[in-house]
Amino acid sequence: MRFTIKLKLTLAFGIILTVLAALSFYGITSLGTVNQAIDELANGPEKRLQYALQIDRNLSEIIRQQKNALLEKETADTDRYLKVADDLTATTLELGRTGLSQASAQGKPYWVAVVDAFEKFSGESVKLKDLLVAGDKQGAIEYSNGQMRGLALSIGTNTKELVKVQLERVDTMLADSQATYEQVRLIMIIAVASAVLGSLIVATWIALGINTGLRKIMAVAEAVAVGDLDKNVEIKTNDEIKDLVERINVMTANLRNTANVANQIAEGDLTVTPKPLSDKDTLGISLEKMVERLRGVVGDALAAADNVSSGSQELSSSSEQLSQGATEQASSAEEASASME
Repeated sequence: MRFTIKLKLTLAFGIILTVLAALSFYGITSLGTVNQAIDELANGPEKRLQYALQIDRNLSEIIRQQKNALLEKETADTDRYLKVADDLTATTLELGRTGLSQASAQGKPYWVAVVDAFEKFSGESVKLKDLLVAGDKQGAIEYSNGQMRGLALSIGTNTKELVKVQLERVDTMLADSQATYEQVRLIMIIAVASAVLGSLIVATWIALGINTGLRKIMAVAEAVAVGDLDKNVEIKTNDEIKDLVERINVMTANLRNTANVANQIAEGDLTVTPKPLSDKDTLGISLEKMVERLRGVVGDALAAADNVSSGSQELSSSSEQLSQGATEQASSAEEASASME
């Protein structure tokens, strides 16, 4: 598989984006879980805790209003106190029934006991009111301090148990939320640290690969710049750096071949045939033209040499003829001299 720089960068950024997406999804999901836990806490044990505390406060206020009614001498004031107590009793009873409808399995028995006791307390409050309307304050006081007091104590005891149960539930849910928060924080810290570390490793790997390849290419380029064509680059990666190195090696090899051709020409070998690599190979085309012109010059020189040699031969022949004529004349002179003698 060709592991290019583009593929490396794509994989690196893809991994980072995948980790970020996974972190975002996990963070959103975890926040949803924490938010749900907070909602459950606010709408569950926390609200039921508020119901239980409100019932306890309302019970104290109801008893106080009834005591005020028992101590009041004016009928109008007595009725006013009883009216407040009755309204508060109805409100508290409705609050208890609401808490019972939302009760957990652990707290439900206490809610049932509170609602049952408060319904009985509501009924006994009617009897207390009848005694006061009939003018039997002493009987009303005894009734309030007797049976109604027992019901009030029962409601208070069960209410305190409810408060205890809801507080325990609140503490449990808060501990669970804290554990969830710490778990989410730890996982996100580990994930972010892993993503950062992985990014640094990948970035360093890519940077070292590019830097190593570029350093080797620079070494070859510097050697070529001073005329040294013997260097060659070897690289193990299979990416764009390798492609560039291969192009550099091809360029160096072509320059080396061209230099060899020029060296043969310099040594007088005009049989070589330079082959331009393309129609844009200026050096190759120039060498080709130079060889052609040198061949023409050498041909002209050889032709001139042949002409000189031919002239020399003719001159030699003429000299021989002239010598032969001189020899013949000398012979004739000798004959003439002999004849004269």
